[in-house]
Amino acid sequence: LIDDEKEDWWWTVDSQGNKRIGPRPELIEEIKREGEVDFFYMYNSEQFLQFSRQYLQAEVSDESISQVREVRLTRSSSRSFKDWQRDAFEAEEAVFVWLTKQYPSSRIERNKYGFPNFVVYEDDSHVIGFVLKVSREPRSILMRLREVIYRAYYEINEGKLSSTTIIFAMESIEALEEAFRISRRQKDIPSNIRVLFGLLELQEDPPGFIFKLMAGFSRENSFFDSV
Repeated sequence: LIDDEKEDWWWTVDSQGNKRIGPRPELIEEIKREGEVDFFYMYNSEQFLQFSRQYLQAEVSDESISQVREVRLTRSSSRSFKDWQRDAFEAEEAVFVWLTKQYPSSRIERNKYGFPNFVVYEDDSHVIGFVLKVSREPRSILMRLREVIYRAYYEINEGKLSSTTIIFAMESIEALEEAFRISRRQKDIPSNIRVLFGLLELQEDPPGFIFKLMAGFSRENSFFDSV
């Protein structure tokens, strides 16, 4: 089971784009020699889950496979981990700026403990938590949404928050539209939790992202704005 994209492990050919054939012959020989193994399979994590469900009847959801795919694509991207970290930081900055415009008279704090990302104090009796999720794989949205709803519901019941807003920040309108459509499958959202979707648009001056709210829903209503 391997998600590494090293060229000395995978045998690829150039036929209308790179196509992966399987393990390189040198790797096969080394495994036979060192491990005394005559036959083996080599999968990435996504394939392993798919085949486990297909051949072993393992209980693996589509959301789990999508989540693994998102992690794998992120790791295999030509962009470095530091690039992803920078983008996540800039997305957080963009959402913070957006919040200051939405709540100009309220105190807004960053939460160094991570959940929620931001806390907005409208007054002493009403505290709103904002949870930010930056996503590039819409098909993993539903699982992530359920996880955050459970955590948010707990925090609200404990009296730490009055309500929670979950924000999914996307980099393309196509991904946002699909994520919004998939997330609407989530049923029984508590009345004090809402879900928002926004675009991260790159600007040149000053350089960085700006957050543009595009869609959202709660138990009571739903909206989607065209670009």
